[in-house]
Parts: sequence; C-alpha cells; structure tokens
Amino acid sequence: MVTALAPLELLERARRGETVDAESIAELVRRWLADEVSDAQMAAWCMAVCIRGLDAEHTAALTAAKQGDPRERETDVGPLSSQVAADRLEDQVQRAVAQGATVVAGGKRNGNYFEPTVLTDITPENDVYREELFGPVAQVYRVQSEDEAVTLANDTPFGLGSYLMTNDPEQAERVADRIDAGMVYVNIVGADGAELPFGGTKRSGFGRELGRYGADEFVNKKLIRIG
Repeated sequence: MVTALAPLELLERARRGETVDAESIAELVRRWLADEVSDAQMAAWCMAVCIRGLDAEHTAALTAAKQGDPRERETDVGPLSSQVAADRLEDQVQRAVAQGATVVAGGKRNGNYFEPTVLTDITPENDVYREELFGPVAQVYRVQSEDEAVTLANDTPFGLGSYLMTNDPEQAERVADRIDAGMVYVNIVGADGAELPFGGTKRSGFGRELGRYGADEFVNKKLIRIG
C-alpha cells in the first residue's frame, strides 16, 4: 500500500525538484477541495511546480545555443573576447561551485569558448552573488513574492541594465519603477538604440551616453541672468 505524502512534505519535494507520485497529488487536491489544505499551501505548491517547469525550459533554451565562429550565421555563442576574460570567467564559476553553487548545465571551457552554463543554489555568502559574469553563465534564483524579487534584483553593487518579464502591465510599471538600475527593459531584449540614453547606477557609473542626454554631455551651456 502506498501512503500519500502530507501536504507540507509534498511542497518541500516540489521545491527541491523531486518527483512526486500521482496518488499524493490527487490526495492533495482532495484535501484542498475539502478545506483541509489552505489556499496558500495549494498556491505555494503550484508555484513550486511552475518554477520547476520554467527552470527546465530556461536551461534547455540556453544549452541549445550553438557555439562556433561568430562570423557564421548559425552561431549563437562565440568565444570570449580574450584569454584573460576566459580565465576570469572560469575562475568565477569554479569559486561559485566551491562555495556551494550547483552547475545545472554546462560549466566547461574550451580555449576562449565557454559552454552556456546555468548556476543555482547561490547564496548571498557566495562571491558570485555580487559579481558580474561577462560570459554565457546564467544565475537562477527562486523567490516567493514580488517584493522578494525586487529585493534580490537590487541586492547588487551594480545597476546597468535590468530585464523584466510579465504579462501584467500594472506590475510592469510598478516593478520597473522599483528596480535600481539605469535601464529597465520590459518583455524585450536587445532594444537599445543610438537614440536612447545608455548608462547605469551604483558601481555601473553615472551620467548617460547616447540620445538627448548623451548629447548634453558635449554641450557648453551658457547662463545669462539679468537683475
């Protein structure tokens, strides 16, 4: 006889990415319908399952990117800019793993090429938590609320560009306004242009290049005040 898992154990297994048997899921739904499981517990379990799916989809898309000669049309990921850059990225990934991070995919280097890599289980104590990775290495974090997501996004000494993906227009405006970065792109990537100001906050600099604000940096302004 198979005993169905208790709701809290089911939630913890889902959060850890472990497989859950169909009988336990059916029992969870039955108890939820009978008001023996709270809406909050049910929502948390559904969120954990959705996050697992998003993690897998993100990882699959990243690792499917083709490495090769950047002059070839079919190439998605070329080499890093120099051996020094490759050395630095390799060191960062190795230190991240030594400090507790998990390499879900990739992680290998070949000359100046670095495999598309996904890191998880990164804590604030890990060096890479507050470092910039100039290469095809993604860091995946899990949060339970919008506030936690904003806090995580802002917990960095850098603030150049940020990306926000949402189907809720009100959430897009609300969260974009709270992110401490010089540029926030909503539901779009690679959308910078010569007519748009470029620049960051914190250790990512100050002032702006390009656009009207960038042109202002090259203008000598003259004040005439008449009493």
